Amino acid sequence: MKKITSLIVLLALVLSLCACGTAAGGEKEPEDPVWERFRSLGRVVNVNGTELVSVDVSSQIVGTDVTQDVLDTNVGESYASAELNEDGSVTFQLTKEQLRAMLDSIVQKMDDELKALVENPDYAFTEITYNEDLTVFDVHLSSEKVGYMEGFMALGFYMYGGLYATYSGNEGAVITVNYYGPDGSLISSANSSNTTEN
Repeated sequence: MKKITSLIVLLALVLSLCACGTAAGGEKEPEDPVWERFRSLGRVVNVNGTELVSVDVSSQIVGTDVTQDVLDTNVGESYASAELNEDGSVTFQLTKEQLRAMLDSIVQKMDDELKALVENPDYAFTEITYNEDLTVFDVHLSSEKVGYMEGFMALGFYMYGGLYATYSGNEGAVITVNYYGPDGSLISSANSSNTTEN
């Protein structure tokens, strides 16, 4: 009886190891959808055996203080290369890991700022949520009216959504901000293509 039990345990162990081996070695790891979007746009290039994605960041986001020397000194961990263009925009080349790290850092920084807004008693924010690709922000307020400062913050949501869209190959995405009152009803909605509240 002891031998049969040991045999069953051994057989179960072998089968589980085989199953793990098939899952790990037999299945291809799913591609990152952001990387695949860039690939479909023809923005993934092979440089010396390494795949890099090319991302163009507008001069409005880059600012006016950036020089090629500054960009060159930061090549390495954050990006593989960067070129300052004549119009003030910058073309970055990033590995898949660098691109994912950039997207994660945008979300982390934004989450920190959204948390600070909700915790600030000077604002009427009670909760701020967003969808997966940062194109829709749902802003919940403690008041039934969108105040000047709360409305002005839509520009910040547009900025974060636009920056995320740039680094996820979703350039030209329209960022929508919905404001909800204490009872959950929609007060107003605005988007980055038309800043006039409806």
